[in-house]
Amino acid sequence: MKKYRDCGATSADDARFCSERGKKIDGSQRKTVAAIVAIVSLVALCCGCGVVSLFCPARDFEWEWNEAGTGRITRWRDREAREVFIPGRFRGIEIYGVGPGAFRGMTKLERATFEDSTPSLDDDAFAGCVALKTVEFGKNERFVGVGGKRAFAGTGITSIKLTSSVAEGAFADCKSLERVEVDCLREIGAEAFAGCEALTTFANSGTWPQIEKIGTKAFEGCKSLRRLYLGEEKPEIAPDAFEGCSPDLEVSWGVGVMKTVWRPASGAEPVPPVWPPRSLEESSR
Repeated sequence: MKKYRDCGATSADDARFCSERGKKIDGSQRKTVAAIVAIVSLVALCCGCGVVSLFCPARDFEWEWNEAGTGRITRWRDREAREVFIPGRFRGIEIYGVGPGAFRGMTKLERATFEDSTPSLDDDAFAGCVALKTVEFGKNERFVGVGGKRAFAGTGITSIKLTSSVAEGAFADCKSLERVEVDCLREIGAEAFAGCEALTTFANSGTWPQIEKIGTKAFEGCKSLRRLYLGEEKPEIAPDAFEGCSPDLEVSWGVGVMKTVWRPASGAEPVPPVWPPRSLEESSR
């Protein structure tokens, strides 16, 4: 019996059937392979732009992104890390900040570096990182606003540069915080620096040195602070903003002869200077 090559058919009709079937099988396989390639390519593309973090997880951190096309760090994976670097962009997505409690309780963390100079810090972002001493924002170490409540509470941070506003309890119980530099700082929230016993310097300078509001117990227990300049005009100050501070603390505002110096521990209301000064009135007589 004659057998046809390729499929072992015993007649010409069977051979044609076998050949057509083979073509159908080959075509189906090619479509399957093409579909697989397309899916793999799509996943790779999505990962490349940050869309599918599920298939392409970050090695160091968990993150999320929003409809505006920006993302933020939600949790650092290595809870024993001593240093962390927060990128300004990740897989083509701008990383605008740190989510609530992303680094909270990382007791061995000593240094945090932000590639972006103006990140957004949410509530409890670094709270309880007792060993954290150094935080750098961008290459130029620019001033930063802290909008998250208790963002650095209980950390070992020693100095910070601030602008815009400082949220409630942002640096509460930072026992090692010694120096704060501010530029264009408008508002200091309740208990923002409460318990910062080592705070000695609060340098208010720059293009707009006017603080407009100081919340309740904002500087409570800042026993080492002696001088605090608030700007050209008196801001809104909570009655207990300086509770438990040194009796020698002098809080001032105004310029030149119109400068008001007030000692909160005295219990007396601040007395604005009189213009013209009495010495000028007497000399003109």
